[in-house]
Amino acid sequence: MEPSAEQPIVLDAGDREAGTFCARCGVEVVRGEAVAQCARCGTLHHRDCWDAGAGGCNSYACAPARRPSRGEADPRSAWTITVEELDRAIPLPAPRDPFAGPGVAASSSSTTPEAMRWSRTAVAALIVAVAGIPLFGVVTGVIAIVLACIALGTIHRTQRRGLALAVCGLLLGVVDIIGWSIFLTTWYAPRATTALRPPEMELDPAALQAVDPSIADAMRANVVISARSGFDGERLGSGVVLKLENGVAHIVTNRHVIDSSYSGDAGDSAKPTVGSILVRMLGQPPAEGKLLWVAPSGVDLAIVTVNCASGEVRAANYPAAHALKLGDPAFAVGNPHALGWSFAPGSVSQMRKWNVGGQELLVIQTTAPINSGNSGGGLYDKDGFVVGINTWTEDKQVSEGIGFAISFDSVLRLAPPAALRVKPASPLQREK
Repeated sequence: MEPSAEQPIVLDAGDREAGTFCARCGVEVVRGEAVAQCARCGTLHHRDCWDAGAGGCNSYACAPARRPSRGEADPRSAWTITVEELDRAIPLPAPRDPFAGPGVAASSSSTTPEAMRWSRTAVAALIVAVAGIPLFGVVTGVIAIVLACIALGTIHRTQRRGLALAVCGLLLGVVDIIGWSIFLTTWYAPRATTALRPPEMELDPAALQAVDPSIADAMRANVVISARSGFDGERLGSGVVLKLENGVAHIVTNRHVIDSSYSGDAGDSAKPTVGSILVRMLGQPPAEGKLLWVAPSGVDLAIVTVNCASGEVRAANYPAAHALKLGDPAFAVGNPHALGWSFAPGSVSQMRKWNVGGQELLVIQTTAPINSGNSGGGLYDKDGFVVGINTWTEDKQVSEGIGFAISFDSVLRLAPPAALRVKPASPLQREK
């Protein structure tokens, strides 16, 4: 190799040159050591290494085999980058882990500030879903599901945090909808006494003139009771007028007709849940009723008072002249399925004892048809004396002609004297 015509810059290594590696031998340059610096590319060599290389630079840029011939353009000329080109430059995306899910960076060093932020929509979805548990979850559950779906799309696109929150909000929103739907269809479903229509075919008082007096008096003592409380549907039942005094009627009925919280337990005597009570009597429009009394120990009896201005209404006949016996004829008067003032004949099937909350009651089993709406109505003997309050029946799908009425003797024993028209005699006294 012929000596190079290029002349290096010869100097002693100072602070700037010290620590640089020689392009030929690769040994570190020491401060004060004689060095030769290529005038073309500025690469440092030990002075001895420069001379050993036949006076040529050993850097990649100045290697003789890659130097241009005289008269040729130097392909190693530097590129020029303008400010406008820098402004238009787009940085490369952060590297991703091929085994990680979509939107997950390879390492914490590639995570952008945007990805470190929580998704507010995901947080809102979870809050709304949790709030739907005590609140009306059918509405809040739908809102939570919509917010969760929006949050999942945002998280996938922007790599924000909150994926678990969005999924929890979505699932909890679905649970809110299902749970509240079941609750509304079971707890607030219409009970057995619920009617979806007003009483139909109202009785014409004139029609009672041709009816047997025992049945006519029972019809005049019958009332239609409809009650409503909270979200519960309309509850339809019957009642029997016990007393008429100073334009006020005292009416006995079943507690479950007017109290939506009644369950039949002994503890139900505490606080009845009563809303509006409407009483329809013969010959006058519906009037607002007021709860006067509920039976102790959870017995299914209650007394309601209402203003009465009709001359067609009568108090029921009681007490009966004779004690009721097995096989005696009997008839029920009530308002089955919203058909007011209906007559249903039957007989006494059995006399049974029933203990509820420490109270021993006499219960009459009868074949007189008792349907939804008959609850609280009267069961009468053949002479038209009220002998029982119709209370419940067996399931019509598995039985027929099996109804039960609380004996009127038990009603008279429990009811407050101020609500009664006469002081009853005992069954033994009536037999005498």
